[in-house]
Amino acid sequence: MIVTLDFNNINTKEEFHNYIQKKFSFKNYHNNLDSLYDEMTSFTINVIIEIYNLNYIIDSLGNYASIFIGLLEDIKEERKNIVISFKS
Repeated sequence: MIVTLDFNNINTKEEFHNYIQKKFSFKNYHNNLDSLYDEMTSFTINVIIEIYNLNYIIDSLGNYASIFIGLLEDIKEERKNIVISFKS
């Protein structure tokens, strides 16, 4: 599975979580980063996540975006079936 995340025009945490839910169609997602971690680490298939415009959410969400980036790094280390690439 390949998922492309383009964070252009994501301005709030609510928009961020709604977008994540839309892109992944998680069944038990609770619109927070803990839930995102739980859902992503439950993948048993190979997943490639391509992330665009990360700087946009860093500007708009600040520290929350930094925590999200750390979460992605943790997931990359923990789950070898998940590949995360940051695009410009």
